[in-house]
Amino acid sequence: PLPSAGRVLVDTPPLADNGHSVPLRVVVDSPMTASERVQRITILAERNPRPIVASYSLGPMCARAELSTRIRLADIQEVIAVAGLSD
Repeated sequence: PLPSAGRVLVDTPPLADNGHSVPLRVVVDSPMTASERVQRITILAERNPRPIVASYSLGPMCARAELSTRIRLADIQEVIAVAGLSD
């Protein structure tokens, strides 16, 4: 299946003081039940030398599909998060 927009929120500052450490928060709207849950979140930045910035696996004991981290960005650009769901 092709990716679709909607249930993933990516929160970054509009302009970071330092591209070496940009705060990032990703939240996926999911009930996180046994039958419907987020299994993976991948963060992409297409203008970076390595566009796949990070990929996280969420285990069955994870209660919320949410993460916060800091990433390195090569330039001003959009950051995309893709959530892999169990369905």
